Amino acid sequence: MHNGANSTGTELAVRDLNAWYGESHILHGMQFDVKKGEVVTLLGRNGAGKTTTMKALMGMIANRKGSVLFEGEEQHDDAAGLCPGFIQQGKRQQRRLA
Repeated sequence: MHNGANSTGTELAVRDLNAWYGESHILHGMQFDVKKGEVVTLLGRNGAGKTTTMKALMGMIANRKGSVLFEGEEQHDDAAGLCPGFIQQGKRQQRRLA
C-alpha cells in the first residue's frame, strides 16, 4: 500500500499524475483520493482536463507519469476497470441515452 491507500477506506488514490499529448503537458501533478462509496464528479470549462484525467486514470494516454492505486494496487497501462461508467460527452451518446 502506498500513501495510506485502502487502509483508511480509500478506493482510489492518485498521486502526482501528469499526462502529455505530444509535447503538450496537460495534467500537472494531480492528487486526490476517492473513498469507498463516494461519488465524484469532474467539473470544469472546456479544455480544463476532465476527459484527459479520465483517460490517464484508465491508461488510455501513452505518455503519463504518476501513481494510480485502486484498492491499494498500482495500476499500469490497462486500468479500464477503474471507470466502468465513463461516457465521454458528445451529442451522439446523448441521443442514444434519450
